[in-house]
Amino acid sequence: MSIRYAVPDDAKQIAEINVEGWQTAYRGIFPDEFLDSLDINVENTKLSISKYPNDNFVFEDEDQNILGFCFFGELRWIEEFGDKCDCELYAIYVLSKSRGKGIGKALLEATLAEFKKRGKQTMLVNVLTENTQSVNFYKNLGGVEIGNKDFVLNKVAYPQLTLSFEL
Repeated sequence: MSIRYAVPDDAKQIAEINVEGWQTAYRGIFPDEFLDSLDINVENTKLSISKYPNDNFVFEDEDQNILGFCFFGELRWIEEFGDKCDCELYAIYVLSKSRGKGIGKALLEATLAEFKKRGKQTMLVNVLTENTQSVNFYKNLGGVEIGNKDFVLNKVAYPQLTLSFEL
């Protein structure tokens, strides 16, 4: 098992994990019709990996099957949280059958180490308030609540907690 930077050839597996992650983590939070309509967009994923080659990690097993991924980079919420944070974890998803095995924790720790290597000091992550499993995951690993920022989907606002991690 290992963590490495994602490459464009990983796009299909990452896109599949992303859709499966949304459909399992957000069921009961977002409308079923929306979740059921999600499609696997390999080309957009490939473009993102190509554009940001050092901002995507994958966790793969000994057979090189990707079990999880994360995407991170520059802080997007500068106006709201620029005085508290200087980098951001955008997404972290693990296949549902592989959850609870330390993969998410390993990806989070790899991201924190990467940011520290880049000279960053404090990482931000937003998590849907109703996604209590993820809220507990981040808080148990040291995330400290610093505010909130609603996530808007189809003109509906969903409350999020904004957490920070010291590097």
